[in-house]
Amino acid sequence: MDCSSLTCISTDISSWPANGFREWVLRVAANGTFICPEALGTDATIQRGVNYCPNGWTVVNHDAAPAPLKFTAEEAGSTIALSAFNNPPAVSLLSSADGETWAPYTVNGIVALAGIGDSVMFKAGQPNSSFASSDSAYSRFVMTGKIAASGSIMSLLDSENKIDAVSSERCFHSLFAACSQLTQAPELPATELCSSCYQNMFNGCTDLTSAPELPAERLASNCYNSMFYGCTSLSTAPWLPAASLATSCYQSMFNGCASLSAMPELLAETLAQNCYYGMFGGCTSLSTASLPIDNPLAADAMSYMFYGCTSLASLRMSNLKTLAAAQTMMYML
Repeated sequence: MDCSSLTCISTDISSWPANGFREWVLRVAANGTFICPEALGTDATIQRGVNYCPNGWTVVNHDAAPAPLKFTAEEAGSTIALSAFNNPPAVSLLSSADGETWAPYTVNGIVALAGIGDSVMFKAGQPNSSFASSDSAYSRFVMTGKIAASGSIMSLLDSENKIDAVSSERCFHSLFAACSQLTQAPELPATELCSSCYQNMFNGCTDLTSAPELPAERLASNCYNSMFYGCTSLSTAPWLPAASLATSCYQSMFNGCASLSAMPELLAETLAQNCYYGMFGGCTSLSTASLPIDNPLAADAMSYMFYGCTSLASLRMSNLKTLAAAQTMMYML
């Protein structure tokens, strides 16, 4: 049998049977991806051959911890520091240039990235719960030059980088606020959120062109409030899968994103107070919009949602069964 078009195999087995699976990958494609638990083997250690993982294929471990938060210079002479403002919670961090040797990092310490491609990684030394305690007391990254982020933000909370819940109020509040030098956001893999956890996180990141994936399906109050406010270069919004909304969860999330030409699909049909308040205000490139709504009775749910969207030519509101109180859609357009 010829399986030369087969380029991806995914399995949950954690060990091979005696002698593997007889010639099960005898005629698969020469190159492909083999997805498996880390216990079965990594790209460097897995057994290979026609009875095991195909020769020449790349192994991806679906249960491996994500890469830690990493910053890479896109301009020579860039710098980065985590700076504390107004006495935020104390945090314990380690930094590394190669991901192998880690050393304690002192808050406010400047890391120089001399050449293009130079990088630094951060992870928790001891578990951290939050980088902010109020709207004015927070730690945030301060940068010069041009810097791209990658890896998971969750490494700042847990050195093993395996937790998937943000459990402290305001956890990453304003963490990258005003970082006009940031060109790429890190991964935000958390599936459980807490109140205000990402509020103002990328506010004013004017060189950010795309947003990270936001996989959480259950939201908390203010969790995305003003998250990308004023990101004037942001042209791509993430998919927003949440079906259950919370008070002010999306308030002003993309306000002032003048380059955003298409809004993400909004799946929720039952709204919460202020949930969409000012969400796309000032998105002057947005031309069409669609809202599935079952019963928008929550106060101010959509007030100012598209205020200042001067290019908006089409707005479709489906499943609207009951008109809400006037303030629900006050100054929506």
